[in-house]
Order: sequence, then C-alpha cells, then structure tokens
Amino acid sequence: MQTLTGKFRWYPGDALVEIRQEDLKKIADQCGVNIILNEVKGKDLFTEGKIVFEETANKPLEEVTQTVVTISAPTEGAFRECLLRIINQYRAPRTVYSTWGSDERAKEIFEELAETWDGWF
Repeated sequence: MQTLTGKFRWYPGDALVEIRQEDLKKIADQCGVNIILNEVKGKDLFTEGKIVFEETANKPLEEVTQTVVTISAPTEGAFRECLLRIINQYRAPRTVYSTWGSDERAKEIFEELAETWDGWF
C-alpha cells in the first residue's frame, strides 16, 4: 500500500498555540505515523511594534514565513486520526495554500475534517 502524505502550512498567527516538535512526536507515536516539522523564516519579515509584516509578492511559497507539518501515514485511518488531533490542538491552517504539496487524497480528507471539526473550509 502506498503512503498517504499531507503537507499543512500555518502562517504566523494561524495556529491557536505554538506548534512544537515534542507535541507532534506524541501525536505521531499515538497514531502510528511519521510527522516532520519545518519552520520557514522569510527573508523580508519585519515588525512595527507588535505587528508583523512580510513582503510576500513574487516570492516562492517555500520562502514565505510558515510552519510546515508533513504527515506520512501508512493508512487512511491513521492519517485521519492524526490530522484530527492536529486540528483539535492547533486548528486547521487558514489559507488556500495550506495543503500545497499534499497528495490529492490527503487534500480531500483535510477539507472534510476542516469543515466538520473546524467549520471554515
């Protein structure tokens, strides 16, 4: 059976709480999946007081500040369980680019779970 892979992107301020490697490891262990956390720091990020700005026009998606969580699961059931736990803890990512780089089936599952459990898609 082929591995199901989903790549989910949160931009600054999207997640309810900080996405931490140790929390993702617990979820991965409980669900029997592999999770990779990648923090991308954009080059054109600046702040004014408490407000954060980033120039993103004409930038490749992979160069924009974001937290990327990649889930690789051996079964659809394991993928669903893992993604649901992540949505419950952090909430679903918020932009149309949130699933960029995911398998088509992973995108479909994300849309279903985000609509049912996070009510936004």
